[in-house]
Amino acid sequence: SRRVTGWELRKARLRPGWTQVKLARVIRKHVNTVSNWERNVHPIEHAEETTLREIFRRERERQSVFGRDRQS
Repeated sequence: SRRVTGWELRKARLRPGWTQVKLARVIRKHVNTVSNWERNVHPIEHAEETTLREIFRRERERQSVFGRDRQS
């Protein structure tokens, strides 16, 4: 499948209102790593991309269940 871009990662992170610090803590990476990904300084490796997709999929489901889905 197509690789996630830094811009797409940033949009996915901001949708639930997460900071780079929060995302970094959730995935156990340094905040500079998240920043570098979002600015396309370093590519997101396949395993990390898979983890990110799963985290944000679960977050979308959680928000939908609790009525906080921002998409109408």
